[in-house]
Amino acid sequence: QASQAPTVALIGDQTLLHDATSLALAARHGVTVVLLNNGGGGIFDHLPFAAALPAELLERGWRAPQGGDFAALAAAFRLEHRRVASLEALAKVLTPLPRACLIEAVIDPATSRAGFSSPATLAATSP
Repeated sequence: QASQAPTVALIGDQTLLHDATSLALAARHGVTVVLLNNGGGGIFDHLPFAAALPAELLERGWRAPQGGDFAALAAAFRLEHRRVASLEALAKVLTPLPRACLIEAVIDPATSRAGFSSPATLAATSP
């Protein structure tokens, strides 16, 4: 903020929902927020205990699926909202960098899990 340089914040969907009011600061200071929306709690799939838990318990207790309307949330804080579903689309929307914008990058949870378990899979699914 002090340098007046464009600023980008990268955040997950659950984290944003836990601190949604921080979007007021993003709007006030012209911060671009890139939201990784994998349906809620996908980061827990990458922890060692995930493979040992029954799928239903992991879904109910850790992933915590959410159905947030991030376009409405952005509007509530006077942020522009853009939704993208690929790395290529994300790159396009970031050039030039929009200011005071919530960019919702939708990520398929199954593709994300497969990519982290196999680097070759991630390379094959990335544009």
